[in-house]
Amino acid sequence: MDDNQIDSGVGAQQTYPFAQPSAAASKKFLSSVGVWQTITEFLPVAKILKLQECSKEFYERLIPRVMYARNMFPSVDPQMHLYIHNQCLWGIKLPSKSVTREVDFEEDEWIHENQHVLDDKGHQWPEKLIDFKELGKDSGDPTLEIGQREDVLIQYVFQVAKDKFIVFPLTDTVLITRGLLIELGDRQKKEAPRVTKTLPVPRELIRPGVLPQKTKGAITDILLCGGNEDKQCHSYNIDRNVWTVAGVLPNLHTVTEQIMVQFNEKQTITLFVMINFEANCFQLNSAINQDNVRLTPSTEGWNWLAKMDLDIQNFHIKSAFFFEDKLVIFARGQPKGVIEVCCSFFLIFDLVIENGLLKNINPNYRFIKLDPLSYAEF
Repeated sequence: MDDNQIDSGVGAQQTYPFAQPSAAASKKFLSSVGVWQTITEFLPVAKILKLQECSKEFYERLIPRVMYARNMFPSVDPQMHLYIHNQCLWGIKLPSKSVTREVDFEEDEWIHENQHVLDDKGHQWPEKLIDFKELGKDSGDPTLEIGQREDVLIQYVFQVAKDKFIVFPLTDTVLITRGLLIELGDRQKKEAPRVTKTLPVPRELIRPGVLPQKTKGAITDILLCGGNEDKQCHSYNIDRNVWTVAGVLPNLHTVTEQIMVQFNEKQTITLFVMINFEANCFQLNSAINQDNVRLTPSTEGWNWLAKMDLDIQNFHIKSAFFFEDKLVIFARGQPKGVIEVCCSFFLIFDLVIENGLLKNINPNYRFIKLDPLSYAEF
């Protein structure tokens, strides 16, 4: 039997010619969502996502539709999506089968080309979780309330358990002096949230970077980086209500509101962008601690992980996450070769990992452009 024949499997002498499909038939076959839905049943999610790099059609149409049909949205967090409106904390759960409809071009006052909103048929609507104006009013303790000079910003609100939140109010929009632990009551019975407070922070902190720390998948601590002239970091253990010194950021590191990501529940990195005036370009900087936060105080200095000069104009970053052995940053700007002055894109770096610890970031990046309206949160 030669290469142009196929064995029927019935008898040794029965063979059939192998028909070469036409280009049109091949294109129709490869453009079928049903075909790729069947093929991808045998592939892990990482390989399926890799198919997006094949072509624009794969990226914009085929793979998104395959992922939707198979209920596979690895980028969608199944936890509550939170936002603040009128001094209240609202939440909405968006599972992978959320029903949406496309906004008609003439109906959208911003004239977006690809705008979707939740459909009435989906029965998924925001739920008011906490009214900060009423929080702690019946406690008799003013420190359990949000004071007149205090504000709550969404970047300082974290869901630490199913119905439990921790909030760090800002005095005069800048200073953190304490945290509030809030447990939701039975909303059907209209029970008020139960509020307790953390011990006062060891020192006043000016808008530090804040990131929950996970151990075996559960949030156990809250890490606050910088926020003071000594660049000292602090961690708060939720169960023991204890503050601990958690190292010192390196010299020339930014003091406030860095983007932070935890690596394999072992280390935490910071990310921020500055301008390298000597090289006339944007520079992505990252520092890293030695290990996970712990209850014993640490005065160890964080180390610089990377200082990378990038050929990206108008560059700024919004959020970041680790995916396998890669650092993925949601960013905006104009990468080299891109026509738009400012577009949304995933900036992807390979990691250098030794003995399970992050040691370096490969500066040779690649990027994937996103829908112009994308504004990712992870």
